[in-house]
Amino acid sequence: MPQRPPVIDADGHYLERAEDIHKYLPDPWSKRKTPLWPSDQPWDSQLFDTRGGEHQWRQITPREQVERWARLCERQNFEAAVLFPTGSGGVAKLQEKDFAIAVSQAVNDYVANELNGIDPRVTAVGVLPLRTPEAAAQEMRRAVKDLGLVSFELLTSGVPVALGDPMYDPIYAEAEALGIPLCIHSTRTNSYEVGADRLRNFSEVHVYAFTAIMLLQFTSIIMNAVPLKFPKLKLAFLEIGVTWLPYYLDRLDDHWDIRGEKETPWLSRRRRPCCPRPSAPWATSTSCTPRTCRTGTATSPVRWSTSGPGTTSRRNPRRRSCCTTPGDSMVSRCARPPRSSAGGLQAGVVRGSGAAVLTDPSVVLHELRRQHQPEADPAELQHVERLLASLMDRERRLVKLFSFGEVDEEVVREQMAEIYRERGMLEERLRSLRPVPTPRHDTIDEDLLARACRAVERWLSRRSRSPSLRRARRPRCRA
Repeated sequence: MPQRPPVIDADGHYLERAEDIHKYLPDPWSKRKTPLWPSDQPWDSQLFDTRGGEHQWRQITPREQVERWARLCERQNFEAAVLFPTGSGGVAKLQEKDFAIAVSQAVNDYVANELNGIDPRVTAVGVLPLRTPEAAAQEMRRAVKDLGLVSFELLTSGVPVALGDPMYDPIYAEAEALGIPLCIHSTRTNSYEVGADRLRNFSEVHVYAFTAIMLLQFTSIIMNAVPLKFPKLKLAFLEIGVTWLPYYLDRLDDHWDIRGEKETPWLSRRRRPCCPRPSAPWATSTSCTPRTCRTGTATSPVRWSTSGPGTTSRRNPRRRSCCTTPGDSMVSRCARPPRSSAGGLQAGVVRGSGAAVLTDPSVVLHELRRQHQPEADPAELQHVERLLASLMDRERRLVKLFSFGEVDEEVVREQMAEIYRERGMLEERLRSLRPVPTPRHDTIDEDLLARACRAVERWLSRRSRSPSLRRARRPRCRA
C-alpha cells in the first residue's frame, strides 16, 4: 500500500480569551476596561450548543488547547497544524491606532509565550494593526525576529481599503524581506460590507459573506499587481476552499483581455513575456503553507482546513483534499461513491414505476387533480406576513439592545431561540399557503395528453428492445 503524502491542517484555530491577552498589555492600556477588539452580531454559530463545543475550548488554558491539537494530530496522522486567531484578528478594525498597535503586540506576545513552543507539530500565527501599515511592518519584524512567529493573519473585513491598495505595500515588502507568508483569512464579521445585512440567518450569512469578502480582497490584490510587485511574497487565501480559484482566475483574465490596457496598465507593464495575464502568478509560483514556507519540513504536502475547533461544517480530509495557497496546481476532487448492484436495482424499480405513470393518461390526470390546491385566502396570507414582519422587528430590536449592552447574552440566546421557533412555524405556514403552481386539470387537452402518453410508451418500448440504447450512458461530469 503506497504511503500517503504528509497532511497539514493549514487552518485550525485557537480560541483566545481576552483576560489571557490583557496581562500582556503595557501601561496605560492595561488599565483600560473596554473589549480588546470589536464584536459582531450575536449569531448562534454553535446552533443551540449542538456544534463543536466552542465554549468548552474557551474554558481551558492555552497549553491545554495546544495539547488537544497535538492529540488530534496524533489521532488523524497529521504532520502539523497551523492555528489562527478566532477573535483577535479583529484588532485590524480598531479605529484607535495606538490602541490597535498595543493590542497587536499583546496578542503576538501571548501567541509566542502561551501557544508556540509547546509541541513542534502545533504552530499559531499572529496579528497585525493593518490600519497603520508602517507600524504593522515594524511589529511583523519584532514578532518574527524576537518572538519566532512564522506568519500573520490578515482578516478580510474591517479594513479601510481593500488589501491590494498601495497603502499596504510596506506590509508586503517587509513580509517578502523576512521570507514569511501572509495568510488572508476570510470571515463573516462586518458582513454588511458585502451586503449580507440583507440576509436573515446564520447559514445565509456564513455561506455568502465568507466567499464574497474573499473575492473582493482577491480581486484587489491581483488587479493591483501585488504578486508582481513583490515576486517573492508568499500569500495564502484561507477559509473558502479552492474550487472557486479556476473560475475566478478565468473571470479576471477575461476582463483583463477586454479592459486591461486601459484600467490596469500596471499589469501590462510589469508582466513577464510568457505570463501576460492576472492568473500568471498562479502558473509560475510555488506552493506553501505557513509551516512549509518557514521550515521546509514537508514534501508535496496535502493542506487541509478543518477550521476547528467549533467548526460549522462536516469536512472530511479523507473525502476532499484542497489547498488554498497560490501556486499549487492541485484542484480539489470529490470522491464519487462507488456504483453498486443495489443502486442499479433501485434505479430499475424507479424507472418501472415511472413508466407505469407516464404511459397512462388517467393516472397523469389523477395526479394533476390531486396536486391542485385552491388559492389561499388573501386575508390569511397578509396576517401571516404581518406576524413574520413583527418577528423581524423584534429580532432587530433585540440585536440593538445587545449592542448597547442593555441585555446580556443569556437573554439574547433565549429570546432568539423563541423567535427562530416562531418564525419557522410561520414560514412553514406561509409555504403551505403559497403552493407550487400546477396546471389546472380543467384546462388540459385530454386528447393531447393521451397522444403524449402513447409517444412515451413507444419510446420506452424501443429503448427496452434496442441494445445500443440500453448500453448508452449519459456523459459523466469531469468537474
